[in-house]
Amino acid sequence: QLEASHAASALASLPLAQVLGDPHCRLVAAAVLRETYRALAAAARGDRWRPLLTLHTVLPTKAVELMLAAPFPLPPLLRNPLLPLEPTLCPAGAPAPLLADLRRGRSTGVRWSLGELVDTAEAAGSAVPVTKKLLELVEAAAAAGASPALDPEALFRELGSPTASRRELLRWALAAAAVAWAVALLVWLVAL
Repeated sequence: QLEASHAASALASLPLAQVLGDPHCRLVAAAVLRETYRALAAAARGDRWRPLLTLHTVLPTKAVELMLAAPFPLPPLLRNPLLPLEPTLCPAGAPAPLLADLRRGRSTGVRWSLGELVDTAEAAGSAVPVTKKLLELVEAAAAAGASPALDPEALFRELGSPTASRRELLRWALAAAAVAWAVALLVWLVAL
């Protein structure tokens, strides 16, 4: 969910590269990504469509979430092709578009993106507490006409410290590792 990274950049008044390097901001982005997928899955129940969140990458949504929630940032060599979150959209050191809008006093598109997600989630009966609070903070900053320049850790605490996802992600990572091991074993057995 690119908008979560943009919102964190705007609220912390930091370039996007620094936001993606901060573990607190990455956990926020991972939480919003998880909430996005759950909200869209809840909205799709009973219909013939399924949420498809590919993020313009070859990895499934859970893998991207796992990478974002890692306690250390991925090296750029791995991050850029797998998580094309921003180097292509915001050159190194450049502010995220949302932060630039706040600095220039322009209206932001956050109501259109995060607001629509919150509305969709509420209509489907899905909770999106991190996304909702993030939207409130950005809208308050836009109304004030400036970024609050929160420390990333303070932003993380303000959003309710969304760390519960690590346990869930660990389970997913272990399952993925087991499947990868089983496939490798099968390939090895076939090669014999």
